[in-house]
Amino acid sequence: AYLACYDLFDRVLNSHSLSRNNGFALIRPPGHHQTYTKPMGFCLHNNVAIGINALRANAKCDRDGQRTKFCIIDWDIHHGNGTQDIFYDDPDVCYISIHEGVRQFTVNGVQAMSQCCTGLTEDVGVNGTNINVPLNIYHDYNECGYGDDEYLLLVQQIVVPVLKEFAPDLCIISAGFDAGIGDTMGKFRVTPIAYGLMLRLILNACDNHKVAMV
Repeated sequence: AYLACYDLFDRVLNSHSLSRNNGFALIRPPGHHQTYTKPMGFCLHNNVAIGINALRANAKCDRDGQRTKFCIIDWDIHHGNGTQDIFYDDPDVCYISIHEGVRQFTVNGVQAMSQCCTGLTEDVGVNGTNINVPLNIYHDYNECGYGDDEYLLLVQQIVVPVLKEFAPDLCIISAGFDAGIGDTMGKFRVTPIAYGLMLRLILNACDNHKVAMV
């Protein structure tokens, strides 16, 4: 866990310097379930939050006396409750989460339903910079989950306009890949090609092209 944090420091600090526009910290997990006060869901450290706060404490983050703005895009299939908790009322951090919402399923012939208690659309924060996009799974409708078309549309219609309006100095992608095709728990159908296209859309939407993946 400590090595993961160290690697993230290196990636995000360099991605915000003039020597490098982009960085990919190939660590697991991004840590989005870790809150201010406790670890959760296999996340001992919230690596994305640590990276942002490390940048805030670093001289590279200065911008002519103006506060540096960050956008976190979380496309992990689970809601990043910890990241939301940490930055919920922070006006300089915009958090966008695309995640599973309600899921209907059948157990021994009986229909049931599960729903995460966080990640609701109405959870927008004081400044409106917390954006949740829950994707509902209904029995006999879309029980195979969501795939490339839906995710690319969400990025084009929600993520890209937010990036252009918020204009962050650095965009960090909390890049869980459990919405990917073949994941037996998530049961979504996003392909590697679509992940690449989503990244390209995000890069193009950021005027300074400064994007870090975690």
